[in-house]
Amino acid sequence: MRTTCLLQSILVALIVAVFGLIVPGSISAKTIRVDLNGGGDYLTIQEGIDTVSDGDTVLVIDGIYTGVGNKDLDFNGKPIVVTSENGAKFTIIDCQEEGIGFYFRNSEGLTSVVRGFTIRNGKATISDMILGGIHCHESSPTITNNIITDSPGVAITCGNGCAALITNNVIVNTYGNVCAGHGSSPKIINNVIAGNSEWGIWIVVNSTPIIMNNIIVNNRQGISRGWEGGEPTILYNDVWSSPDGNYVSHVGQISSDLGDISEDPLFVDPENGDYHLQPGSPCTNAGHPDVAYNDPDGTRNDIGAYGGPDAAGWSAFVERTKGDINADAVVDVRDAILCLRIAAGLALATTETAVRITPTAYEKWAADMDGDGKITSADALLILYESVGRLIAEPKLLASSNLETTVKLPQITALPGQTVTVPILVEGCRDVFGADIKLVYDPVFLTILGVETGASGSLMAVNTQNSGQIVAALVNPKGMVGGNGEIIRVTLQAKGEVSSGVYLCRLVADGEHWSRTVKIVLLR
Repeated sequence: MRTTCLLQSILVALIVAVFGLIVPGSISAKTIRVDLNGGGDYLTIQEGIDTVSDGDTVLVIDGIYTGVGNKDLDFNGKPIVVTSENGAKFTIIDCQEEGIGFYFRNSEGLTSVVRGFTIRNGKATISDMILGGIHCHESSPTITNNIITDSPGVAITCGNGCAALITNNVIVNTYGNVCAGHGSSPKIINNVIAGNSEWGIWIVVNSTPIIMNNIIVNNRQGISRGWEGGEPTILYNDVWSSPDGNYVSHVGQISSDLGDISEDPLFVDPENGDYHLQPGSPCTNAGHPDVAYNDPDGTRNDIGAYGGPDAAGWSAFVERTKGDINADAVVDVRDAILCLRIAAGLALATTETAVRITPTAYEKWAADMDGDGKITSADALLILYESVGRLIAEPKLLASSNLETTVKLPQITALPGQTVTVPILVEGCRDVFGADIKLVYDPVFLTILGVETGASGSLMAVNTQNSGQIVAALVNPKGMVGGNGEIIRVTLQAKGEVSSGVYLCRLVADGEHWSRTVKIVLLR
């Protein structure tokens, strides 16, 4: 099972999937855009598929796609690419348990590609099997860089001669992950298969899948061969934490052919959907050692969805930044204007035939700077601060010598429930005989545990009697070396019941004349 011919066949499939999306007539291939908000050529994904020709691309703009035309999608045998613009995080097919994402049943081959979607809440029944995401019958598409989740059915089913390439997907929280049956031979390579209520991979009825470089963890069974199941090829996987067994067979025995491990993969944050590997993960550089399967950076294959040559598909989606609403890689005043337009319900884009008012999923994510689920003028102000933050003056006090004293509070990052001590600093402080400095905070998410005089040795009179603010009177700090130092230290606790997000404090100096908004970032 580990012959040169086997490796060559897998390599050919990978080359076709990554580089071989050229088919007859594709020299003049076109791309059409699907946008549920009216900013593209069509409103539904199926309309886009029905319109394009062999070799074309259907590009789906960010959003949550539901209803007729956005589920039970059928390529109708066309060698085309259906892909999201910005990746699975922002482009969601929600089947609402009234259908599945895609059907392949018209002899599609590897040049029929579905890429970059979250497919969730899928449910349909064929021959007493509940389907959950993508069904392949007598077809062999390429399925890559997708997230399939939250389904009572089987995420990907392969039957009747299916030789699909299933690579670099995250498949979690379904009934089962991949079913290979009825003489199918899919190549299941570099996926994360986790937290499914039954099996990770199920092999039945004379099927011979290649299972390689996958993380298959926390499923009831890992790799399971049912009655009349064929011989799988199992290489360089991490199969771990399967209560009923990592390798289960009803006929004979199955086990790893070569290179499998069984260890905690050390995901970054699986509870919040991040299945990247932490530093020190046993899956790093542990995949198939052949250079054909190297990661995009040229190092040995990392087991899991973010390893191997097709991992480049994840990075091909544009990296996004909070505040960068127009996705031009710069956070600037144009983004702040877009934020205000979203907040006011004004048009975001116009074409000759339509006006788009509703923001895309990505635009809403980028605009919600404070993470409260609402888009308001406060978010626009934060975008402005982000865009020119280095040019905005800190709060200043006017010294008697006509020198300006700068007051600073650093941005704070904490975990909910964590206690941190932060300084309030001054620079250029000479001959300031008296001034009030006030820290205004929201007691819903912060508790002030204490305030003490800073290391500068300046004299302070501190008032913490009013919940939500600390007032410190700066008194004759002539003793500061160089006029710079820490005037007070505030010990605060981020309340444990508060969710992750960006919260705000305000530092006020010289009455209300100077003020600055300070971000407090709570991370889980």
